[in-house]
Amino acid sequence: MAQLPREILLHIFSLTREPVYRSDPSIMQGPHSSWMRSLRTRKALTLTCKAFFGPATAVLYEDIVLRRMGQIPALARTLDPARTPSARTLSPLVRSIRIDSCVVWDEYAEVVKEELRSIFEHCTMLQAFSFIPHWLNDDSWSEEQNPVIYWLLDSDTSNHLLQLPLSRGLFDLDLATRSFEKPSLLQGLHTALASAQQLVSLKLRTTRDPYKFEWDEHIKFSRLSLWNLTEFQLHMADGRQEFVHHIRDWWDMPRLASLTMVTARVPPSPSFLQAHGEHLTYLHWYTGVRLGDESHNKLLKCCPRLEHLVINIYLTPAIPQLCCPTLRFLDVWEPQTMDLLGQGPIAVSAVGPGTPRLERVRILSSLTGRGAR
Repeated sequence: MAQLPREILLHIFSLTREPVYRSDPSIMQGPHSSWMRSLRTRKALTLTCKAFFGPATAVLYEDIVLRRMGQIPALARTLDPARTPSARTLSPLVRSIRIDSCVVWDEYAEVVKEELRSIFEHCTMLQAFSFIPHWLNDDSWSEEQNPVIYWLLDSDTSNHLLQLPLSRGLFDLDLATRSFEKPSLLQGLHTALASAQQLVSLKLRTTRDPYKFEWDEHIKFSRLSLWNLTEFQLHMADGRQEFVHHIRDWWDMPRLASLTMVTARVPPSPSFLQAHGEHLTYLHWYTGVRLGDESHNKLLKCCPRLEHLVINIYLTPAIPQLCCPTLRFLDVWEPQTMDLLGQGPIAVSAVGPGTPRLERVRILSSLTGRGAR
């Protein structure tokens, strides 16, 4: 096996890394999680033999997850040529960085901030970045104890840390915070995305208490153009519509093909889809507000190229009659108060003549351990 070409070894070793959607790097999963097992395997491959060291190191450094404050300065030292002679060969290997549930204490904040800035400076080939705050962030700690999101989204262009990777061509950005509606964060987000000319995928998530609401109607923004964005996901823990309206009014996403909106009480908006739905082929809008057939068909008129629709709609007493000539796949979320999975699959013809290209209808269960038909 040691005689195999480097490209073959790279492909084999990359299979030891589970897809992001199948593994959770959080410390809460313990030392024997699937992500930890994968990490130990990748580290072991670098120590197997000299022939494995190069490709195994490339796979090890390709996707980095920072879970503790001390890991940030440690990684910065590893990637800094002034402190580590081999850093010039390591920093170009980094393609993805995830900061997951990492608490930065106030007394170390300035040092850690500069080390994180150093990481971004040296990772010239970075393609994806993800930030997920600690799950206790909302209620137990102050903002000063979780300042990372404010470093990333500082409204001052010379100070926010995402400016450099975004201007270099970051493809994938995933950010979670208690709220993007706070004026400083909203301005910082707008400033950061103004540099994101190569961004292809954007995921934003809020985790805040819906009763703690801040919105400043007097803030004025310039038009934001995300020319290359094809996938956008917004997960909102609260039921306010102001941020959704902000995206509708101030963002241009002319190539958007995939849209996922998961909101507590914000219904699907015809005006939002009129602004951004022209090129959508995939739409997933999950909300606690259930609409009838007529309302859904108004939405579908705004998406003339839609092929895959995921919605929560009542299937009883009658199957929804949708009108979308291009629709091929329909997924319906099962209400937790009903057991629809036991009823068997839904016939494509039951959705009506308005969907002549429909190939499949599935019922999705939101209950853990349940499947889909």
